[in-house]
Amino acid sequence: DEDQPLNDCWILNISSLIWYKITLPDSVTKRYKHSITTYEISNNRVWIIVNAGYGKYGPVTGCDVTNIVELEYITEEWIMKHVWNDEQLLNNKNDIHKCLIQHIVDD
Repeated sequence: DEDQPLNDCWILNISSLIWYKITLPDSVTKRYKHSITTYEISNNRVWIIVNAGYGKYGPVTGCDVTNIVELEYITEEWIMKHVWNDEQLLNNKNDIHKCLIQHIVDD
C-alpha cells in the first residue's frame, strides 16, 4: 500500500554504485508523502532534511515536522551524528550554524 510509512533510508554512492543502509530514528523515517533534501557539507558529511508528510495516524505534527539529520562517512559506512527537530532547530539555531561553519572549516 503506497500510503504506509516506510522505515528505511538508503544512500547511493554514485561513484561505486553501492547502496548504504542508514539507521535513523522513527521520527525521521516512519512517514510517507514527505519531502526530502540532501545538503553536502563535505565529501564525508551530509545533512538530510526531511519535512512534513504523514505518519501512521495522519499528518506529522508537533516538533517532528522538520528534521535535519547529520551523517558522517567513517570507515566504509555512514554514521548518524545528530538529529535536530523543529524545536531544537529554533532553540539552537546559533549552535547549529556554528556546527555547519566548523564542518566547512575543518573539511
